[in-house]
Amino acid sequence: MYQINEMNTYGFYILDAAEPLPVITDEELEFERFQTAACITLELELEAIMNGNTSQDIDKLASDIVNNYGSLTKRITFIQNIRNNDDNVYKHCLNVAMLCAMISCKMGMDRKEQYNLVLAAFYHDSIEDARLSYNDVMKIARSQMDEEQAYLAAEIVYALTNEKGRNRAERANEKYFAGIREIPYAPFVKLADRLANTSYAFSKGTADSLRMSKVYREELPGFLEALKVEGTDVRFLLPEAMVEDLWEVIPQCGSENYV
Repeated sequence: MYQINEMNTYGFYILDAAEPLPVITDEELEFERFQTAACITLELELEAIMNGNTSQDIDKLASDIVNNYGSLTKRITFIQNIRNNDDNVYKHCLNVAMLCAMISCKMGMDRKEQYNLVLAAFYHDSIEDARLSYNDVMKIARSQMDEEQAYLAAEIVYALTNEKGRNRAERANEKYFAGIREIPYAPFVKLADRLANTSYAFSKGTADSLRMSKVYREELPGFLEALKVEGTDVRFLLPEAMVEDLWEVIPQCGSENYV
């Protein structure tokens, strides 16, 4: 392991001998490489920031995602990269960030807006899963953005943090969705979050993922209605391309999963 570390290797895959090798194109392989390196970068940089150090690569990672995927016109396949569970938290945040970059481009958002969405996606689960505070998120955001951008990113993250509750319905109640609807771009990021989670659940085939697949299917109509904001302000609208992808993923239930 020491020699592997000295070679600056980000990661590698070990397949069971009895497991058939997956069919993977050169394009998918390149995506796997990018995602593996990006997951390591995201994990190390967030840890560095929370330890009081200055981030070196988060800004570059966000820019790379916008540059590489912000104008992509076709879907990314997550079939291959979903195979690994070990880095699920960071991989999920990365997938949400890439979805935000891709769909925001389709909506005609400029690079600054795309960049802001990508950074918000990086941190969107940080209060809920990493037990960071709102002030922690502001500290991180301020190290990457100006004050106005940092405030918006922190507000998106805070809005997406579930309420306290004994069950799923209490944690994501009407108050929760009302808070999301009040913050620019928050419905957009929440939709990307659900699309990434749904794609993951429908791909796994485990008992827990099948249970969550059923939950996502049953919740979808009410979920979309709860995020809907009347008006024409693009900052609050649900992107049709992402809604269509979500409806397309739901019925597949374990077949090919694309987003």
